[in-house]
Amino acid sequence: MADTPVPAAVGQDGKVYFSPRAICEGLGITWQGQHVKIMADPVLSSCVTEIVMQIGGQGRSVLMLPKEMAPGWLFTIKKVAPEVQAKG
Repeated sequence: MADTPVPAAVGQDGKVYFSPRAICEGLGITWQGQHVKIMADPVLSSCVTEIVMQIGGQGRSVLMLPKEMAPGWLFTIKKVAPEVQAKG
């Protein structure tokens, strides 16, 4: 996880947002399952935003959550890759 950059941005509302997809990649878990879980959660889904970021020289829309939602979302994750657990 320490080697995985996590895109972050300040939204038009002045809040700091992070990419949960990048966290999933760092933890070795599938983004698809977490995306479904985030969108099904009434609190998390209400604060999801998409921010266009420059990635690889191209503008890409990235699903982001406000940084204050990170602890609550991370507590919902049950399994991570064994090699990440070993670093814990």
